[in-house]
Amino acid sequence: MDKRIEALNKISSLMVLPLPIHKILDRVMDITLQITQTDAGSLLLKEKDELVFKVAKGEKAGEVMKFRVKIKEGIVGYVAESKGSLIVPDVSKDERFYKKISEDVRFKTYNIMATPIILDDNVLGVIEVINKLEKEPFTKEDLGVLETISHQTALLLETSRLREELDYKARALRTLVDVGLVLNACHEMRELLNLSMRMATKAMNAEASKYFLTRLLLFIILVN
Repeated sequence: MDKRIEALNKISSLMVLPLPIHKILDRVMDITLQITQTDAGSLLLKEKDELVFKVAKGEKAGEVMKFRVKIKEGIVGYVAESKGSLIVPDVSKDERFYKKISEDVRFKTYNIMATPIILDDNVLGVIEVINKLEKEPFTKEDLGVLETISHQTALLLETSRLREELDYKARALRTLVDVGLVLNACHEMRELLNLSMRMATKAMNAEASKYFLTRLLLFIILVN
């Protein structure tokens, strides 16, 4: 099977899963590393002028998650700024490579492939894979696969956003309905109390009517 079609089928199948977005993105990266045959990788999302690690895979994944990368900083920052995919065959010869993260976590990086996650010309984040297995070079075919994955990831993120928006609106509507029912019940209770007061006043003196209404209120409270 063509790798692009394989990636498309696997990522598309995640859209129907009833999982929170962070778990879906985690699966996206599992699929990405498996299809691109790489040692490590990460998915970063844009927050203001920074890229924040949301998923990291590989030997040093846990340590990588604490970092943030500024737009224009490093390979992923460059990709986010330029909105273009990139293959770096040898990071030691590329001045855009941001050494700090690799050095801090003591992870040797040989080559990188990265592509932006774009929706309606807006950069949502970046997907990168690091170190092709057996130190093989990344190919144009590999880049095409990663671009297919990033496109599908953009759709996953948008689908998740729309679901959250619909859920919020549904909760707000339910709240309004509940408030309406309570207000209606309160209005009906006031009418009942007013009617009871008028009837009690006609039939009894003021003191007796107060006693009657107090008992009525206690009865309503106990019933509800």
